Amino acid sequence: MIRNTIFFITILILLTGCYSSNKHIRLIRMPKKEMATITRKPPIDKKEKDSLIKAKNEIPKIDTSIKYYEEAYKEMKSMLNGTRSLSFKRAVFLTENAYWNNELDYELFCKQIKDLTLLCNAIIRSRELLYNGEDKVSVQKHASVFSLLTDTLKIGYKNEVIDYPPFTYDFDDFSGS
Repeated sequence: MIRNTIFFITILILLTGCYSSNKHIRLIRMPKKEMATITRKPPIDKKEKDSLIKAKNEIPKIDTSIKYYEEAYKEMKSMLNGTRSLSFKRAVFLTENAYWNNELDYELFCKQIKDLTLLCNAIIRSRELLYNGEDKVSVQKHASVFSLLTDTLKIGYKNEVIDYPPFTYDFDDFSGS
């Protein structure tokens, strides 16, 4: 298991340099209908940022947070015992939602994943991967996810170029805005 993980990470690192075009110059062309659906949270103002930081530092009531974790646990347990269909996406959402005291929206969560999928597909279409193994399609998908997470992408839409920054974790701005 560890050996496979190390191999996968090594392949992903190598793939970032295996595209035939320069990833910093070549634009990712997004079709109009796809670009219209992708949403990126607008920057938050100082007042909203301060309230988020304050909320982050507040300790939730123990009985409430335990309730949400118990609900999440029950649903995940029902996935494992076969009464509900298995869904990694749903399990991640349940865990995050319990942490945020049941305030997240599953439909919005799914939409954000769909938007990122559209962007990954655009990355695949915009670059030729210099790799000819049997698993080229799978490797292209993994490489596009890696690029989305680690590179600043230049997205061409109509007559403008939009910089899509890489994902980072900011302890002061944990919502990523």
